[in-house]
Amino acid sequence: AGERIFELMDAPQQHYGDSDRPMASGRITLDNLSFAYRDDRDVLSNISLDVPSRGFVALVGHTGSGKSTLANLLMGYYPVTRGEVRLDDRPLGQYSHQALRRSIAMVQQDPVVLADTLLANVRLGRDISEEAVWTALEQVQLAPLARALPAGIHTRLGEQGNNLSVGQKQLLALARVLVQLPQILILDEATSAIDSVTESRLQRALELLLRGRTAFVVAHRLSTIRKADLVLVLDQGRIVERGTHATLLAAGG
Repeated sequence: AGERIFELMDAPQQHYGDSDRPMASGRITLDNLSFAYRDDRDVLSNISLDVPSRGFVALVGHTGSGKSTLANLLMGYYPVTRGEVRLDDRPLGQYSHQALRRSIAMVQQDPVVLADTLLANVRLGRDISEEAVWTALEQVQLAPLARALPAGIHTRLGEQGNNLSVGQKQLLALARVLVQLPQILILDEATSAIDSVTESRLQRALELLLRGRTAFVVAHRLSTIRKADLVLVLDQGRIVERGTHATLLAAGG
C-alpha cells in the first residue's frame, strides 16, 4: 500500500489549460475520439458526436463498453489519446482546472462522502450559503433527514457516509450539483442503486438538474433515458447504434 501511495506522489501532476473563462453554452463536440489506458488496446475508438447546447444524450451498453471512460474524458480526468474533445467550441485542453469544474459536474454511482458535516459535504469548499444548501436538500428530498439529525446540517457524517444509505448518498451527490448548477451535467449510473420508490421521488430533482443544461447520462434503467434526444449504444468502445429511444426499440437491435 505504501509503494502505491509513493508511486502516486511521484507521478507528474496532470496538466490543464490556462483559460479561466467558463463555458457560455454546453455544446459538446467529439471528433474521432480514441482513448487507451495502455498502448496495446483502445478502450474507445473513433467516437464522433455533436451535442447542441441543452441537448440530452444517453449512453447505454454492456459493462466494459466504454461508457464511463467517455464520461471521464469529458471531465478532463485523462488526456485524450487521439482525436479531440471540444466544449463550447473550444478544445478541452485550453480550460483551466477551475474553469472545467465550474462548467461541468458529474454525479457518480458511488459518490465520495467526507467525514465532515452534512453542510460541508454539500458545499465542498465552495462559498455557498446555508439557505442555498437547505433549498437543494429540499429539492432532492433530503431535508427531512437533515432535520432529524442531532445538529441538523451541522451534524458530522461518519467515515464514507457510513450512517447514510446508498440512496441517500446519491441524493447528497445531486444536492452538491443543485447548489451551483453547471453548463454540462454528467450522470454516471446515478440512479442504479436507488430503489423504485426513491427513484420516483428523484425524478423531479433530476428534471430540475437537467433543465437548461446539456446532459450526458450513462444508464441501464430505461426510465432514465426515455426522454433523451439521442441514445448512443456502445459496444467494445465503438458506437454501434444511435437514435431516439423509440426508433432504437423499433429497429430491434
